Amino acid sequence: MGHTFLCVLQFFYAVLTLDPNWSSFFTGESVTFICDMKEGKHTDWEYTWSKDEKSDQYMSHKHYKYQTLLTEDSGQYQCFGFHRSLNRIKNSNIISLTVSDKPKVKVTAGPTIIPVGGRVTLSCSVDDSDGWKYDWFRRTSNSNEAQVVGEENRDITVSQEGVYRCRGKRGEPVYYTDYSDEVSVEITDAVLTLDPNWSSFYTGESVTFICDMKEVKHTDWEYRWNKDEKSDQYMSHKHYKYQTLLTEDSGQYQCSGFHRSLNCIKNSNIISLIVSDKPKAKVTAGPTIIPVGGRVTLSCSVDDSDGWKYDWFRRTSNSNEAQVVGEENRDIRVSQGGIYRCRGRRGKPVYYTDYSDEVTVEITGEFSSCVSNISTHLSGHFTPIKFIQLIQYFYLCLSVSTSVSVTLQPDWSQIFSGEKITVRCEIQGGGDTEWDYEWKTPQSTSHQTHVNYWTLSVSESSSGNYMCRGRNRRDSYSSTQWSKTFTLTVSGQFDIFKYSEIQYFTFPIRICSSFLCIHCI
Repeated sequence: MGHTFLCVLQFFYAVLTLDPNWSSFFTGESVTFICDMKEGKHTDWEYTWSKDEKSDQYMSHKHYKYQTLLTEDSGQYQCFGFHRSLNRIKNSNIISLTVSDKPKVKVTAGPTIIPVGGRVTLSCSVDDSDGWKYDWFRRTSNSNEAQVVGEENRDITVSQEGVYRCRGKRGEPVYYTDYSDEVSVEITDAVLTLDPNWSSFYTGESVTFICDMKEVKHTDWEYRWNKDEKSDQYMSHKHYKYQTLLTEDSGQYQCSGFHRSLNCIKNSNIISLIVSDKPKAKVTAGPTIIPVGGRVTLSCSVDDSDGWKYDWFRRTSNSNEAQVVGEENRDIRVSQGGIYRCRGRRGKPVYYTDYSDEVTVEITGEFSSCVSNISTHLSGHFTPIKFIQLIQYFYLCLSVSTSVSVTLQPDWSQIFSGEKITVRCEIQGGGDTEWDYEWKTPQSTSHQTHVNYWTLSVSESSSGNYMCRGRNRRDSYSSTQWSKTFTLTVSGQFDIFKYSEIQYFTFPIRICSSFLCIHCI
C-alpha cells in the first residue's frame, strides 16, 4: 500500500482582522471587522460580507461593526472586494467569531486568616479570555462597599480585613463582567492551622492543630483548645494531635493562649474540621477497546479532597494481580490488556482508600484501527524520524492485524430444519497466535469454543445473524475484531412425499425429510 503526502497552499488576496482582536467575545460587547484589500484606496472597492457562507451585507467601506453582540452572532466570517475600475474580485481569509453569555469573574485567595501585620494575595480572573483589567471592592461590618483605589491588576495583596470582591472590564466603551463571589479576609491575634492542611479528612487519618501566638516563645504560653465553643483541653504546648480521626471529631475548632508573665489572652481564628467515612477511589477510562499499539488513559480520583497519590494494579486471566511499577499519578496511559484498579494514598503514616471498582481494557487486532492509531501518535510536524517510525508502525500493523469471517459447511444454498451444519471462524493474520473463539448468535447469546468451528442441529429458530472473533489463548484481553455478519436462513422440514409426482430432477440434488436424506449425483 502506498502513502501520498499532500501539501496544500492557500493564498488569500485580502486580509480580514478584528478590532479588538480578542480570542472570544461576550454578549453586549462590540467588535469591528476590517477588510483590507492591500491595494489602492479602500474607497475604490465595494465590499460584501458573508457569515457562514451566506452573503449578509453590501457596503462601500471596509469596516463592519457589531455594536451589541449576541450569542447568535457566533460564526465563520469572510469579506469580498469588487474593484470598480479593474472589474475584479478579491476574497479574504475566514475568521471564526465566538460569542458567549456575559461572564462572571472568579476570585481566589491564599490563606484568608492572617495575623496582625500579615498579608494575603487575592486574584481575579475571567476564564478563557484576554484583555481584562479589574476593579476591586471592599466592605466591612461597619462600612459600605467602596472601590479599592489604585488597584486594577489581576492580583492584589491586602493587609486589611474585610469582605472583598472584583469585576473585570475591557474595551471602549468599557464592558463590565458580573461581580465575583465574595471572599472574607480575617485578621487575628493568634493563628490556628492544620498539618496536613487538607480540605477534608477521613476516618482513620491523623491531623495536628498548631496554635501560633506570633509572639515570643511558644513555651511562654498556656493553651486552651475549644471544639464547638466548649473547652476541651488545656496544654503547655502549641500542638494538638488527633491520632485516629472519627466522624464525631468533625466540628469548629479554636485555640486560646494565656501568657504567664504578661497576664494576657489571645484567641485564634476558627477552623472547620470535616471527617467523613473512609473513601473509595474512583477509576474512569476512555474507550477501553483499543487497537494493537494503541493506548487508553485511566484516571483515578478521590472526590472532594486533595493531597493524593495513587497505586495502580493489573491482573489477567493468566496472572495474579500485581502493582503497576513506577506509576503513582492520577492518570496513566496503558497499552496492555487486562483488568485494572487503583487506590489513593496520602499522609505520614500512609493512609489508604478502599480500592476502586475494576475496569477491563481489551486489545483488538483490527488493521484500520491500528493504522488510525499510527496517525494519532505521529500527528504534528513531519520529520525524517517520524517517517522511519511510520514505516516501522505500518509493518507492525501488518504483522499483528487480522481479518475475520464466518463460513458455512456444507455451503448449501438452502438449509432445512433438522439438518446438522458447521459454522467456521476463519482468521487471517495474527501470526502463530493460539485462539479461543467467541460466537454471537441470533438469540444474542455468547457461545465459546476452543476450536474454530461449531457444529449444531438447526431449526427455524436458528435463522439469523452470526458473528465470531478470536481471543488470544495466552491473554484473554487481546482479541480480534468481530467478523462481518453471516446470515443463516433455515426452512421448515423437507416433506419427501410432497414430491412423489415429480417426473425428473436436475442433478445433482439433495432431498431430505425428518428421517431420510437422499443425495442424487
